[in-house]
Order: sequence, then C-alpha cells, then structure tokens
Amino acid sequence: MVTKTYTVANGALSLTGILPPWFDAVVCRGAAILGLPSNWDGYGALQIDPTLLIEGLRILLGTLPNDAPLPAVVPTTRGGVQFEWHCGGVDLEVEVVSQGTIAVSFDDGTIEETHELGFNLSPLVVLFKRLPVDC
Repeated sequence: MVTKTYTVANGALSLTGILPPWFDAVVCRGAAILGLPSNWDGYGALQIDPTLLIEGLRILLGTLPNDAPLPAVVPTTRGGVQFEWHCGGVDLEVEVVSQGTIAVSFDDGTIEETHELGFNLSPLVVLFKRLPVDC
C-alpha cells in the first residue's frame, strides 16, 4: 500500500492505498483555485474554503469511478468548490456547499435532475455511471 499526504492550505488529507488515475490532476486543479483572493470575481466572491475542497476530494474518492473523465474544478462565489463534466451532451455539476451537503445538477438532453445530498451519496454514484467515458 502507498500512503500519500496532500496538504491543502490549512488542512491535510492523508490517504493510504492505490489512488485513482484522475486524483492527482484533480488535487492540482483544486490547489490552483485556493490561491484566489477574496473578491476574485470583482463582485465580492468569498475566498475558497480549503475544508470544502478536502470534502469534495473525499466525496469523489468514494463515488467517482477509477476510469472517470477529469472534472473541471471551479470556484464558487460563496467560497465553495464545484466539480463539472460537460461532454457528449451530458452536463454534470457537483457543488460542495458545506461539509455534509452537496448540490448536484445533471442534464443529458432527455433527463434533468437536481439533488441536494447529505450523507446518502447513492444518487451521485448512479449519475457518475451515466457520464460518457470518452469525455
């Protein structure tokens, strides 16, 4: 087993085991938005909360398949982080609103779904399976 420790601003995420191929790239993308200052959008956006990025990484590790396409990692104006996939006619957005709460939006042209999820992430697992592999 391999142990890796990622330090994200004031928090640390220690992982043991084999990590999915997409994980390092998502961590790098997330670290890039942590450097944004308050008011990064010119309209009063909050600085990104590192604990929400760590929460998002944990959620992805527990739900996103190993062969999944890389998400865009996007800051939100409320200081959160959003993971997005837009490919093959499918739009999936997963926003970490707070620790323990995520907002999910899915649209594939025939089905539109939105969810606010807490500890039961099974709807998210189902939506991840509907992402095209060739994004």
